[in-house]
Amino acid sequence: MTSSVFHRNKCSFLASKSLAIATLSFILVATKTTAVYAFAPCHFAPVFPIGHSTVTSTTTTTTTLQADKNDVDDDYNNRRERDNNDDDWRAFRARLVRDGLPFLSKDNDLLKNSNNNTQKYHHRYAHESANLVEVGTILLSVPTTDLCQALEQQYWHRSVVLITSISKDRVNGDEEISVPKDQLAQGKGRGRWSYKGILLNRMTDLISDDDNGNEWNVWHGGDLASLDSTSDQTEFTCLHSLSDEPTLQKVSTKLVGKMHQTTLDHARSFCDATKRNNSSDFITFEGFCSWRPGQLEIEMGKERGEWVAISVDEDSIQDELRRVVKGPVSFGGNSSGIKKGNKLVASAAAHGLLWQGTRMWHNLFNLVGREESEVIERIPSGQLEFYDQMLNVWAEENLTKGRDRGNVDNSNDNKEEEKEGSDDNSNFGNRDDSSNLIGPGTLVRASSHVPNNALLYDQEFIRSTILILEETPEATVGLLLNHPLAAEVECVEGEVSPLPLRYGGPIDVRDWKAAGMIEGDDYFDGDYTNNSEENDIYEGFVDYINDLESSNIHEDNIYDDDSESGYYDEEEEGDDSPFIWLHRDTALGSRGADCGGGSSLGTSGVWLIQEEEVLDALRSGTLRHEDTMVFSGVCIWEKAPDLGSIGGGLREQIDVLRTLEVARGCNQRKDRNIIESVWNILSRRQKVLTKDSLDSNIDAMISAWAVGTSKVSAPITVNSSSREALSDAALRGWVAVNLLGDPLETLVEVKKITG
Repeated sequence: MTSSVFHRNKCSFLASKSLAIATLSFILVATKTTAVYAFAPCHFAPVFPIGHSTVTSTTTTTTTLQADKNDVDDDYNNRRERDNNDDDWRAFRARLVRDGLPFLSKDNDLLKNSNNNTQKYHHRYAHESANLVEVGTILLSVPTTDLCQALEQQYWHRSVVLITSISKDRVNGDEEISVPKDQLAQGKGRGRWSYKGILLNRMTDLISDDDNGNEWNVWHGGDLASLDSTSDQTEFTCLHSLSDEPTLQKVSTKLVGKMHQTTLDHARSFCDATKRNNSSDFITFEGFCSWRPGQLEIEMGKERGEWVAISVDEDSIQDELRRVVKGPVSFGGNSSGIKKGNKLVASAAAHGLLWQGTRMWHNLFNLVGREESEVIERIPSGQLEFYDQMLNVWAEENLTKGRDRGNVDNSNDNKEEEKEGSDDNSNFGNRDDSSNLIGPGTLVRASSHVPNNALLYDQEFIRSTILILEETPEATVGLLLNHPLAAEVECVEGEVSPLPLRYGGPIDVRDWKAAGMIEGDDYFDGDYTNNSEENDIYEGFVDYINDLESSNIHEDNIYDDDSESGYYDEEEEGDDSPFIWLHRDTALGSRGADCGGGSSLGTSGVWLIQEEEVLDALRSGTLRHEDTMVFSGVCIWEKAPDLGSIGGGLREQIDVLRTLEVARGCNQRKDRNIIESVWNILSRRQKVLTKDSLDSNIDAMISAWAVGTSKVSAPITVNSSSREALSDAALRGWVAVNLLGDPLETLVEVKKITG
């Protein structure tokens, strides 16, 4: 998560809390295992004060359920005594936070504070723990003005996280062994973790039946090692409060109070062995979330303030979990059928599940005296509504999963079910075939209805206009036309109005050029080495991006002139520019590629031209600025027999997913005015992206997209007007974050639909 500053105004109350927590941290360092004041000696729980250097931890040992009974009993008794002391310590700390420090008389007798009626504190407590994070801590997310909260990992919004593990070495972290490297985000500390947790308030309708008739309701615990990830193994965590079961305790780890965690395999084995317990004694989560070394400290710091850490007793947590389970949403064997047969019912079910989780978030904040109005005070109400609506979309895609008729695992999903259940696979058995329309010069536009997947993961394609550069048996390559960057290219020295540089897609232009993809190799003639291990240009649209990042392709000098790969050689005559240049001057284009006019893109009236040639034409006055566009990056849609329903490529997006549609085919002789109209709007109305030009650029973007609009019928699950407003807000947010680079100060709201 990313965000800005969260201000709190309850100075006196928070000051006393901070004093108590700070004093406790000092006591921990100074006394270690000694008794504090007149209270009975106790075992201190592992404490990890963020911003302090003292770090201790417990280790987790996983064993089998079969063990010698005496060993089990001894270990169980030791664990139980330690856990009871731990509970006493947490309750004692809660009392200090509530009432302040007790003090001693001259005879070293404990004197009660004026508002205390008894020395023994009840084991019901809830308080903010400032910067103190330990196993069992609850983290409550705080909405901020950072737009990434709505555009990326929307499930963090209004989330409740239970910390389940903390590295012994919090500064350097532990190696992440549960998640494949290619699924780890880039940046400092990649592949290491300091804190792990599970989302407590993302219940799903996924039911897994085991061999003994137990139905295990699986909740979403996080995106790492989850059912939706591509890793071979899903990590399942089961929470339980069966502290009186020695064999189960042997394979469980204490979190807080009687609440423990174990694996799904151990939980099932225990139920099979005892026969008196079943799946209702556990809450099961798939996946987890984690923080790299230093990441949580930053997210909780004053600059961002994305989390409030609270210490809550186990009974209060269990109460909230039970409320979610007993909520007004029905589950059962027909949930899978609901999703496929009636999207409206599935959507309502997802919103009901989400509402129960959001209620938990509200209730836990209320336990520590925080009203929602205080928690959301940093964010405008319209932007908060945008966040909430994006979270609703995420819930529709992730909380109504259906029933798994066997053991939950990470095996390949049934292809036919995917085809039937995907968001917009209408007319699956009787679809169109746009193959003959796709080729160099094809103009493609985003469909009017924006499906959930595009809203969540591909916001750059909302209201997009795309020009196809190449169509081969391996892939489709195209350019997003209507996304100016916050950068410009000065083509003529001293010119007043340089060309705005445009975002063409996420794949580096040089990667595309290096692969020699232009048909006949008559345009880019860089020396490309066809090495099977390195030639992963068609590995997949998203996978390819991840592969580039994970392999640090640029850092490995693949583009360096001295590279052994020889992708770029100073002696070779090729265009090694990082940009793609287009022009629409008929006279210049008529010269042909050999005479500096560029390569024609079908019948579009647009030419692809090398950088040196276009600069010469601009400087000589042969070519006008308004007839020229320059781009950074391309889009690539891979093709392969095992991709999608019809082998991937752009056709998959057009004929199956219905996310894109053809505005003008590659070989059409008519309707050339469509491309001319799009070009005129973009070249005349769009400027270099700044905060001042953001609105006008987006208006022009939508105007260009609307040229030649053909309405696509929207599913009955959405209100078209409100959906359009949400889509436009998501597009604005994506531009602000990714192209303008201003995620904190750009206001994004869902416009109210009138009339």
